Amino acid sequence: MAKVKTFNFDRVNIETETAKGHQYIGDQLKLYLGQPIAVLCARFNYRGIVSSVGVDHVVLAKARAVESSGASNQEFPTAEDTIGGSVVISLNAVELIYQPNWAYASLEG
Repeated sequence: MAKVKTFNFDRVNIETETAKGHQYIGDQLKLYLGQPIAVLCARFNYRGIVSSVGVDHVVLAKARAVESSGASNQEFPTAEDTIGGSVVISLNAVELIYQPNWAYASLEG
């Protein structure tokens, strides 16, 4: 898995030749296994750790529903709710997968 060092954490680099060979969203998501990400679904953000990727879904562990994200370069989202476990998100509902700075905020507590 190719990574780019940014700030105090590693981000997945989806610009590598290896990553470019993945033609399906699920294949790209597998590059993020174990990584914190944000997923935009129907204009609502979720964040958590990618724990598994299926043919039609992604599972986020330690998931949070982000009510208001704020700027992407913020250290923490403006407002969020702890879900209290994992969530399964249909890949058909996904609009955007990304790693803003606030995706790396602590998921504990």
